[in-house]
Amino acid sequence: ESAFRWMMNEDPMATEKLAEGIRNFASDALKLETFACRQCGEHA
Repeated sequence: ESAFRWMMNEDPMATEKLAEGIRNFASDALKLETFACRQCGEHA
């Protein structure tokens, strides 16, 4: 794991893309939760 972390930190594009992916995943999770709640008749 330490080698992976070192390589990730050495590659700015990889670090940025990973962060972007995490932000997009979190945003999509909130959208999905809102959609699911509306389908069940609840309001988020």
